[in-house]
Amino acid sequence: MIFLGCFIVQPVVLVFIDWRCLSFHIGITEQ
Repeated sequence: MIFLGCFIVQPVVLVFIDWRCLSFHIGITEQ
């Protein structure tokens, strides 16, 4: 649930970066 931090940090532009945040954190989780 690390990606939740992205939503908390940028709740306004969440819709714009939600996919980037998920991909970013998912990439870290993969590693």
